[in-house]
Amino acid sequence: MENKNRTNKKAALISLCISVVVLAVVTAAALIYENIMNVKFDITGMIIADVIGFLIIFAIVYHFEKPPKE
Repeated sequence: MENKNRTNKKAALISLCISVVVLAVVTAAALIYENIMNVKFDITGMIIADVIGFLIIFAIVYHFEKPPKE
């Protein structure tokens, strides 16, 4: 039982790392686009969209990383 809990934590940590990297890339791309094209995004909308995207990516990666139920 302890080994399964450890693998679940490892899967969650891997999912968190991947999600943070994707969030950083998307945020950097949005900021670079703002500077190059001289447009201004709504900060509140951008934060909400980034959080929703982060949670979706985390859930998808965690789903594929966690061990199957037996």
